[in-house]
Amino acid sequence: MQFKDRLRMLRKEKKMTQMRLGNLLNYGYTAIANYESGRNNPCIEDLKKLAAIFNVSMDYLLCVNDIRHPYIKDDTSNEFNEVRRFYAKLSPKKIDELLMFMEWLVARPEEEENIEKGKKSKTSKIENTESISKVPEISTSAYEQPSPRPILQAAEDIVTYQLEDEKE
Repeated sequence: MQFKDRLRMLRKEKKMTQMRLGNLLNYGYTAIANYESGRNNPCIEDLKKLAAIFNVSMDYLLCVNDIRHPYIKDDTSNEFNEVRRFYAKLSPKKIDELLMFMEWLVARPEEEENIEKGKKSKTSKIENTESISKVPEISTSAYEQPSPRPILQAAEDIVTYQLEDEKE
């Protein structure tokens, strides 16, 4: 792939016309057409602008490599670094369990959503142990990975049961 092809591909990905891209660079559409046909090449300043417009590196734009974003900003929080430190110590089985738990956390209703709807949550204490018995057994044989779906369904049933209990 050459620069002209990469430029055309990026422009089309952004659903941008040659006219629009030319306006962003303070040129007419013919300048962009000339870049895309290979008749002309942009100056270094225009390459910088193009890379910024398409949110790619100049190396990617110039087809030096196929990595759109070679540098990841190091603005990670202390909490994220702590999670990474613990994650590095986990076995593959525990990583699977952690991923299932994280999926459950994302799927469950948030306390704030319940409060906004005028419902109080009793998640700190489950008084009716009958709902706990609804959690299904999960097979963990060597050939069968446990699915998070039964756990998520049981958690959803518990929350639904609690919300119904609050209505009464």
